[in-house]
Amino acid sequence: MPQRIRMAASLSSDIYDHPSHPLIREDDKTVYVIFRGSVALNDWKNSADFKSDRLCCVHKNKFGPRVHRGFLTEFHQVSHVIRDLSAYGAKDIVFAGHSLGGAIAAIAATHVAESYPGRVFVYTYGAPKPGNRAFARLVQARAVDVVDVVHDHDPVPHMPWWMYRAGRRVWLRGDGRPLPAMRRWWKRLRFWFAIDLFNDLKDHNSREYRRICTVANDDVFEG
Repeated sequence: MPQRIRMAASLSSDIYDHPSHPLIREDDKTVYVIFRGSVALNDWKNSADFKSDRLCCVHKNKFGPRVHRGFLTEFHQVSHVIRDLSAYGAKDIVFAGHSLGGAIAAIAATHVAESYPGRVFVYTYGAPKPGNRAFARLVQARAVDVVDVVHDHDPVPHMPWWMYRAGRRVWLRGDGRPLPAMRRWWKRLRFWFAIDLFNDLKDHNSREYRRICTVANDDVFEG
């Protein structure tokens, strides 16, 4: 698993220099489907426009899993690329992405895992929270492993604050060592007050995520 997380982190950084989106790579045992973070103005509008932050149903049950409307819009724009993955047989499939791409990866996994014959994994890097608690549970129920990597003071994975992350959080320092989980409300509050948005956004860089995943010990990623 650690090698897959590192590979997905590398591809999630490389995709910013790649013309196609999503990026699909295959090796002997695994198919990697990588979604790109925000690059165009419309991406930023969908991600950051709070008027579009209302939740929107993924399935017909309006009381069930719901996701950020802007992220769902972004997913629908590229969903045709992953509509048919049957050509890959039953290989393990990894959905991954940095920032917005991670949120799209979580949504894509819920759609594909319902019918895909192989195992599904979700690895995100600096991704915002994509949906409500029911959606987070749905992602975890349909994927074999869901890992949400966070780099030090990167503020993006903590937003929107009223939504939920879709996996097991691996919080890493700049040197790849793990940070302790902040389970107490006062620790989380102290974290938010300590954020320097202008300076801490450097921790959100996709190359920094690739670097810390490379230097981190394998046991950091083990569940």
